[in-house]
Amino acid sequence: MLFARIAAFVALILLTATTAPAQQPASGSLAVMVSGLSAQTRDQIAWDLAGRGEVRIAYACVPAGILVFEAVNGALRADLQQDINDLLDQRVGRSNISVSALDQVQLEAQCAATRDL
Repeated sequence: MLFARIAAFVALILLTATTAPAQQPASGSLAVMVSGLSAQTRDQIAWDLAGRGEVRIAYACVPAGILVFEAVNGALRADLQQDINDLLDQRVGRSNISVSALDQVQLEAQCAATRDL
């Protein structure tokens, strides 16, 4: 079990260190890291977004605190960030949020590594 955790951690480090500079998520999507994210908070955010109809959660990994938001209407990344900042601030507090520059593959690897711990 310990070997699997170490191997997953090393794989994550190698993945992020050996890939080309991290690609931003596709235009119209935004990845954020949320400290202390819970399934309940993720669900509340998804419900709030569904009511607005402009943004959705495209990918989530609660154990790693990862949320990837996607514009439903094709909005640009900058507009997307502006749209969700207030909602995230309200639900989790601005000090618990950081924008991630990792691409989808790296986010999924980080999620897998976190789940293996």
